Amino acid sequence: MIRHTGLRRAIGVLATSGILTTAMAAVAAAPAAAATLTCGTTITHNLTLHRNLNCRTLTTSGTAITIGAANLTVNLNGHTITGPGVGVDAYGISDIGYNGLTIAGGTVTGFYQGVYVSGGATTPLTGIVVKHLTITAGQPAFNAEGYAIIGRYLRRASIHNLTISDCYYGIDLYGNTGSTISRIHVVSPEYGLEDQYGIGNTWAHDTVSGAIGDAFYIYLTARSAVRDNHLSGSGAVGVYDYEATGLSITGNTFGPMYDAIDDYYSTGTTAAHNKGTGDGWGIYSYLATGATYHTNTFNGGAFGIETDYPTNETLSANVTNRNSDAGVFVYTASTTSSYTAKLIHNTANGNRFGLYSQIPTTGYGNHAAHNKVLNCHNVACVKAAIRRATLLGAPVHLVPRAPRRPASGPPARRR
Repeated sequence: MIRHTGLRRAIGVLATSGILTTAMAAVAAAPAAAATLTCGTTITHNLTLHRNLNCRTLTTSGTAITIGAANLTVNLNGHTITGPGVGVDAYGISDIGYNGLTIAGGTVTGFYQGVYVSGGATTPLTGIVVKHLTITAGQPAFNAEGYAIIGRYLRRASIHNLTISDCYYGIDLYGNTGSTISRIHVVSPEYGLEDQYGIGNTWAHDTVSGAIGDAFYIYLTARSAVRDNHLSGSGAVGVYDYEATGLSITGNTFGPMYDAIDDYYSTGTTAAHNKGTGDGWGIYSYLATGATYHTNTFNGGAFGIETDYPTNETLSANVTNRNSDAGVFVYTASTTSSYTAKLIHNTANGNRFGLYSQIPTTGYGNHAAHNKVLNCHNVACVKAAIRRATLLGAPVHLVPRAPRRPASGPPARRR
């Protein structure tokens, strides 16, 4: 989508009307004249609001506050910046190319994008902090978009303690490295938190409630972590991982959700100590290589864990009880395929099928009991637990399950 940045006016930022104060002690040549902050201003000094800033009259591609220098703090001081709402492609706070920005302490509402911060692929921004904000995009139906925060090419950014609602997208990071996103609460988004092409980012102690599409969307990342988060949304996916390398998904709670974890075409994913109740799939894995799923608990859904076409996967110490179809299901279209999986000390009780693989697996010490149709098939189970019912068969399989949506980058922001 083509966007233009209009209403850029070089206006001084020392207010006489009480809207703001500007920290200028460190500036050698501070302007003597005072000017009032208006919507569309580019600031070059620290900013503290002393009353709300109403930008409802901004037109398409207008920006309330544009950052025009490095090492600035925008302190909303408990106040609100208000945009024009649905149908206008306006921006709240925009920083293109300036390091050392801190935005804190208030509310940004009614903008197509609440906060937009962008470096370049070869010139990532450093020192970016966004904290203690409430962001309401007010754009849930505008071109299926509306973003609370977009961060492009940031290094070691800190984004924390935010409440986000009424947004199609919550936080969308693209090309970030070593950033930490924590204690974010996103309410009823289409897509909650996104990490695309990131390296070494950590998403921790976040809550996404009532998600519609994906609570987390992880695309082509390396060595990132999603840990200790609380995710819900009856028709949504908790963590949707597409072609990530070395992703760690640990200590999260889910449910009920359509899928808690989707792991597509990944390499070296670790999913551990996650818990879910009533999910369609606790973990659904498709053509993953070298994945490790251990010490997860997924009960009372349809499938505890299903892995399709696995290569060198290890499932260990998982608990999958009382699922309506299968505790653990290893699927391939051919029983003579070269796909491989190892199952060690997994437990599957009271499901329709317990531990069921369509190919021989390696491993030991698995337990399956009181499953309605079959306890163990092609899985090494403790002998005392093996039981077969008269009726044999295989779990229901839904393949192919295509990715829920195509990957795409965040919208570009023109200067």
